[in-house]
Amino acid sequence: MRQSRRAFRAGDIAGLQAALAAAAVNGQDDIILLQRGSYDMPSSFALKYYPNAETKDLEISGGYEDFFGNPCGLVPSTSDARATVLNGGQLDLTLPDGSGSITLNALTIANMLSDNQHSVPVAIGALANSMGSVSVRNTSFFGNVSTGNQAVHIGNSQGSILVQDSIFAENGSFAGVSPAEVANFGTSGSLCTEVINVTVRQNNSSSPAME
Repeated sequence: MRQSRRAFRAGDIAGLQAALAAAAVNGQDDIILLQRGSYDMPSSFALKYYPNAETKDLEISGGYEDFFGNPCGLVPSTSDARATVLNGGQLDLTLPDGSGSITLNALTIANMLSDNQHSVPVAIGALANSMGSVSVRNTSFFGNVSTGNQAVHIGNSQGSILVQDSIFAENGSFAGVSPAEVANFGTSGSLCTEVINVTVRQNNSSSPAME
């Protein structure tokens, strides 16, 4: 029997940051339920999930209604990525060596910008010896920009990648590389990479819009 997931609920950026920090060390599978709205971050702010040894599952899912009176929130009637926006700053979600998974669902990730510490402002992936999986469903990547690398990178080494029902639009790179990359760099393990029903439009670079 699968162990039940720990559910975190957040309605602002401080709550989301605290939930990510707790999920990285609590020894449980976790789901973070995000209330509808815009989670605005300053340009120097980085949301991180980077556990040292925690090989568990993490899901971040948007679109929930007000949590007052209901500890689980009201489940979205439709999965609308536009309802929950992570806006600005940087996002770095990384699986450690071993197993585990990262899943994003019903989110918009927008207007993130590279800085000295984060040349890729949106990085979702795994370390070299991870056999975990990375899944992105019904998520829009909009207006993210890097001056030194890809603006959006979704990667893995020995595990699988799924990107489904998602949009990559108006992202930009000024480094001569593709603004968005979905890549599996492994030579062994579960190397399946699936890109299903994905829209790529109006991205800006001297290289192909997406690799």
